[in-house]
Amino acid sequence: MLHGLWIVMRGVRAGHWPFTNTYETLVFLGFLIMSAYFIMSRGRRLIAVGAFAGIITSVLLALASFLSPEIEPLLPALKSNWLLFHVVSSFIGYAALALASASALAYLGPGIFPALFLKKTNREHQLAYLDWITYRFIAFGFAFLTLGIVTGAVWANLSWGRYWNWDPKETWAFITWAGYAVCL
Repeated sequence: MLHGLWIVMRGVRAGHWPFTNTYETLVFLGFLIMSAYFIMSRGRRLIAVGAFAGIITSVLLALASFLSPEIEPLLPALKSNWLLFHVVSSFIGYAALALASASALAYLGPGIFPALFLKKTNREHQLAYLDWITYRFIAFGFAFLTLGIVTGAVWANLSWGRYWNWDPKETWAFITWAGYAVCL
């Protein structure tokens, strides 16, 4: 809750959405990963997934600590309502895909981290559940990643007059999307 409050306060201080530089996006992504984990873990025992999600978020926040926390003015291209739609949809997708990674790591974990799992007799049931939840995280994240790519293309067309330019960021977005499409 404090993490979310900090993001809101930073946005109010900046006068714009607080995800316009690398520092802010790492903090925002960490918030979304943990928020999604807490929402998904209600009523379920997903301690191993939470452990890996916590590690992923800790690494993101540690990386953010090396960056400048200064609030910067918005670049002209970022002064668009599409910023909100593109970034939020993309980052919800990234958070879900990070949780898919966490649950996949937890799937691999019984032999490596047995203390994070219940009794040995429940292991097959846990592995089946982790497989199921990993697929669900990927499907959910893929939908939002697709929405993020589409809104980014629309925003790019409005800003630069073309939907797709095959720059490195767009190319890797497509490669990532295609990889998850094959997985699904």
